[in-house]
Amino acid sequence: MAGLPPARARVHGVVGEAERAGAVVRHAARRTGALAVATAKVVLWLGVVIASLVAIGSLGHSRHPRYPDLEALRRSTAQLERNRQAIDASIRTQQMIDQLVRDLRQRELTMDRRLAPPPAPRPTHRHHR
Repeated sequence: MAGLPPARARVHGVVGEAERAGAVVRHAARRTGALAVATAKVVLWLGVVIASLVAIGSLGHSRHPRYPDLEALRRSTAQLERNRQAIDASIRTQQMIDQLVRDLRQRELTMDRRLAPPPAPRPTHRHHR
């Protein structure tokens, strides 16, 4: 606690001591009051800040249920993507099968030509009469 101003520090007699003690008490009360007011202001501002944060948090939380199907939308989008990939894979597999069938038919035709009996020879002799 800060001391009294020098002019009040000079006292004379019992009355002066009583006046000095009263001045010290008043000074302490003023200092305590000022400290209490400053503390009250800090507590008040902290309360305002905390209340604001709580209000902002509750507004943000109350907006969350606004889109309850967002997760369901994400799941269905992921499922659609998996289905698309499966269809693409199926198409590629079918194209490979079709190409294999074409190759096999081509080989069969080639093999049939090789295994076919040679054409009958033409008669080369001529009958002279």
